[in-house]
Amino acid sequence: MSKLFISYSRDDKAWVYELWRGLRDRAHHDAWIDQRLMPAQDWWEGILQNIETCECFIYIMSPKCVESIYCTAELNYALALNKPIVPLMLKQCDTPQSLKSRRIQYAIVRDDMSLGDTLFTVERALGDVRVNIFQGKYPPPSPLPDRPDEPKPESKPEQISEVYMLAEEAAAENNISLALKLFQQVKEADPSGWGLAAAERVGEIQHENSRNKEYQTIVQMSANSTLYRGAKAAWRVYIQKYGVTYDPNNIAGLFVVPPPTVPPTVGTAYMPSAAPSRPTSLSLMPQPFAWIDIPAGKVTLGGNDDANGGYIKIATTFEVAAFQIGKYPITNAQFAKFVEAKGYEQEKWWTADGWEMRQENEWSEPRYWWDDKWNKPNYPVVGVSWYESVAFCQWLGETSGENIMLPTEDQWQRAAQGDDGRDYPWGKQGDASRCNNNVYGKGIGKTTPVRQYEGKGDSPFGVVDMSGNVWEWCLTQYEANNNLLDGTDVRVLRGGAWYVNNADFFRCEYRNGGNPHGRSNDVGFRISRFK
Repeated sequence: MSKLFISYSRDDKAWVYELWRGLRDRAHHDAWIDQRLMPAQDWWEGILQNIETCECFIYIMSPKCVESIYCTAELNYALALNKPIVPLMLKQCDTPQSLKSRRIQYAIVRDDMSLGDTLFTVERALGDVRVNIFQGKYPPPSPLPDRPDEPKPESKPEQISEVYMLAEEAAAENNISLALKLFQQVKEADPSGWGLAAAERVGEIQHENSRNKEYQTIVQMSANSTLYRGAKAAWRVYIQKYGVTYDPNNIAGLFVVPPPTVPPTVGTAYMPSAAPSRPTSLSLMPQPFAWIDIPAGKVTLGGNDDANGGYIKIATTFEVAAFQIGKYPITNAQFAKFVEAKGYEQEKWWTADGWEMRQENEWSEPRYWWDDKWNKPNYPVVGVSWYESVAFCQWLGETSGENIMLPTEDQWQRAAQGDDGRDYPWGKQGDASRCNNNVYGKGIGKTTPVRQYEGKGDSPFGVVDMSGNVWEWCLTQYEANNNLLDGTDVRVLRGGAWYVNNADFFRCEYRNGGNPHGRSNDVGFRISRFK
């Protein structure tokens, strides 16, 4: 296993994340990318430390990358440390002079190359690197160079916009300290242009940060009966300052006094009311929602180089008992029912590791819950971890009395593929018009309503949106053929997503995996039910 550092532009992150997962899960390398931005004081130091300890530096070349102040600084530091460099030309661009002067050749990533082809190209280059290291061609410099300072934007528009976008990404990750630092750099570099927008965003972030802290204090107080009156007074002050738009825990409902019950008039016969019937999943879930019956049958996982990985080393056939699966991915309107039911406050619906993660990160809703781009009622919910998806299933199962859970990997593929071994839910041939994707770079850059491709990309059983739109969490662990709820293991993701530009990823048997705490805007889920 090699320790790799991947340097890339944020514009290329969707493709890079697929490469990173492939290097990690299929080639078993210890590959590092700055997938989770660190706090401001540790961010640049963390990047430099990982360059220093890597065995090989992989440079993903594209126009944005060669313009990037961060990628340029990373490359120059790797060269100063005499690290082996493997450049991959992802998009046509000029080669940096620092690579030309050392006669470092790049490999071209063609549009028609699959992930397997790209991994083969990287492995071949790494093989050459290992031989050169063995022959002593990469000795560390003596003395070691000083660590470079964190790059800061100059007056060049491309540098300023790069830092501004990175600041926005940090803000979306709730990495407030880094976002504020980067916005400040933009203000200093371009005070009358991007700096004006940065100043506005700083004010918004500081306002939201203060609001969220005050809100969480009221939430904690309201959970303690002895502090109820104090919480109620604090809530009145809160809504004067911030209004009631932000109330994910429905605190307002705690302070509403219900009307008194009117006793029956003397002489009126008392008729006990019938016990309320238990709601069903169909009555609880806003439309569109339906169950699809999947008959018992067989399904073969693996058997294709790009589909194998984890425990699927060779083609393996599984018997699948009859079950039901949600016709559509779970939507924002449906997930809102879980939020309204205080699902983020009830430990009983969470796994032990999931509850610990929820508390540690103070989750109170999906990551993009307040972003209008992603949170439209009939769009698939995104920014939900595997832990949140399981909690939703356990809440809905307990409330309805039904056996509801994420589909296992073999259930998911059976529902997508049926009995004829088709490559895609709709048939044998790939067709970019049948799902939300970015094949040939023609995507729209976001999710679509779950019914938008109904009748075009349906599976043989009539299940909708199983390819494209969002990757879907499965119950199954990626590295082991089990469906246990315990543990922090990588879990299976299926179906491809809106940003994916490789048609192979939309095949029924393609396997992907994600950390169960991941909360990306390309990941959602659907549910299954069994007797």
